Amino acid sequence: MFLLVPKTQPVLTIGVSVGTISLSDGLFLRANPNTTVEFPDSPQLVVVPNRITGGFMSTLDSWGPTNELGFYPHIAAPGGDIFSTLPLALGGFGVLSGTSMSAPYISGVAALYMSGGNVTDPLQLRGLLSSTAIPVDFNDGVKTFNNLQAPRIQQGAGLIQADKALQATTLVSPSFLTLNVKYLIFNLTAGHCPSSREPDNYHYK
Repeated sequence: MFLLVPKTQPVLTIGVSVGTISLSDGLFLRANPNTTVEFPDSPQLVVVPNRITGGFMSTLDSWGPTNELGFYPHIAAPGGDIFSTLPLALGGFGVLSGTSMSAPYISGVAALYMSGGNVTDPLQLRGLLSSTAIPVDFNDGVKTFNNLQAPRIQQGAGLIQADKALQATTLVSPSFLTLNVKYLIFNLTAGHCPSSREPDNYHYK
């Protein structure tokens, strides 16, 4: 699983006065160094949308495939600039990034799905989450390339969709094609996703 950057920056309340500006305002100030900036005594809290990288893959991630040319990563989840809990000695909450944020997200979606008595096999569950994910466009950290999806070796199947996984009625296996195999076993089971490891098999050589 890899990281996805949120579309809005979380609101963080701290005990010191701070001031922030948008990227466009920062570029304006750089081009006009003699401009005066004033901060009011009673500032208004404003959430500034992240219109540069929000909702796209993080540029901090490593890419696949594996050394054996295996498909990797399998799926993406929110993991960049996540408002999360911290030890009380560190303030109780803060903004963090990394797989330490995206992995709990994936785990939460999996737990939500399994709580309904659905499939519990790890490989089938991974396949379900992958087949219901939504691919995102490529973003290089500066701009988004519309209608040009991020490579599969960067985002896997795409952004995890909890609602789509819960509503799924078909389980496709395998959820990805891999290299260096003698033949491929394709499994397709219609109806409610099963708990069995062995749906009907179709062999293609």
